[in-house]
Amino acid sequence: MFKVILVNLNWYKTKRDDIPAKEIETIKCPNTNIKDYMLKIMHINLDYYDDLRYDKLEKFDKLYKLLTVSDKEELECFKDIKELNSYSKKIENLSNSDSYMEEIMSEEMEKNLANEEAYYTGLQEGEDKGKLETQTLIVKNLLFNSIPDDIIIKSTNISKEELENIKKEIK
Repeated sequence: MFKVILVNLNWYKTKRDDIPAKEIETIKCPNTNIKDYMLKIMHINLDYYDDLRYDKLEKFDKLYKLLTVSDKEELECFKDIKELNSYSKKIENLSNSDSYMEEIMSEEMEKNLANEEAYYTGLQEGEDKGKLETQTLIVKNLLFNSIPDDIIIKSTNISKEELENIKKEIK
């Protein structure tokens, strides 16, 4: 028998009763020429495990709970569990590794910088669009008031071509 197991670790960050803690889907191969093939997809809701106490969980559930640990004090709870001890040591070692933390921080800083750059680019584009819309509105008002083209061009710093395009919009 050939099996494929896919584990989805989901961190919804919202408490929803309609999402089970653990759900397993079994999918048989639709091709009838392939026998004994099965795909299993395991969905793990980490929000569920985040709220539970580690000492009330079964063996595999403790592993899922370990994935939600956010501080060293909480990590200490897993040192007594033989099966999870190596995992908790690895997490602690990574947490104490300056190079690993620098790498993580560097990645986060890059993401933050990219987000900040995108924010300011969007902000600038919005300001530019707003200025253009305002300028177009002013030009239209001047045209409605029969102000000569040369005065509109001098007053608003638009080109003759832009003025002609606005006139076409009005018609």
